[in-house]
Amino acid sequence: MSEIQDNASQCIKNPLFKDYELTNDKAKITAEDLMPLYLQTYWANQRPIETVRKSLKNSLVYVVFYKGEPIAMLRLITDYATFAYLCDVLVDEKHRGKGISKWMLAEAFDHPDIKNLRRVCLMTQDAQGLYRQFGFKNIEFPDRYMEILRT
Repeated sequence: MSEIQDNASQCIKNPLFKDYELTNDKAKITAEDLMPLYLQTYWANQRPIETVRKSLKNSLVYVVFYKGEPIAMLRLITDYATFAYLCDVLVDEKHRGKGISKWMLAEAFDHPDIKNLRRVCLMTQDAQGLYRQFGFKNIEFPDRYMEILRT
């Protein structure tokens, strides 16, 4: 799997976002740098750093840097063949409302190993409007979805 991630690693500039850089290069991404973003969430603000470290290692991760500081991230759990689960879309409070999450989503969904996946799923409490812009819809057959939820 590392071959897929390494071959597709990239740093992306966008003229609409001066002083911002988006990357999925894991060499530039650390759990320590991303912890302040996790602390701003309602779902992961208690997540131990070792859990964050392990989740980053086993996912496709995009991070946006502003003047060298990480201010946003997106994480996809995937087999790179048929399925991905979108999770941990985080944008620092000071940088929200600028379209950064849309930029990350567009780049992630254009990734050569992601754009043709049969299914991408996510769960959200309050961002359905954002994700509908990228083709997400409510589960057609919710009675088929099952989970194990541990606290």
